[in-house]
Amino acid sequence: MPSFPKQVDGLEISSVEEGLVVNDNCRGRVHYLNHTAGLVLTLCDGQNSIETIAELLQKQFDLSEPPEQDVRDAVDEFVEEEFVIFGTK
Repeated sequence: MPSFPKQVDGLEISSVEEGLVVNDNCRGRVHYLNHTAGLVLTLCDGQNSIETIAELLQKQFDLSEPPEQDVRDAVDEFVEEEFVIFGTK
């Protein structure tokens, strides 16, 4: 069964010129994401699978293949930082 990454509740996300700032008030941390990482996080809405996110990035950046491993790596880091969890749709 595919899993669907989803942002945890309580994050404050702000757009900045360089990408996104994620303020995790629950843990007292701030994360700065570039545009690509910010897009991946935005797509972690509980509705998109890793594969779907990779396909959307492929289209957005006109890539020859979906960057599935890069998306997995980014989402794994988000999980480690505790601002994304996995669920099933």
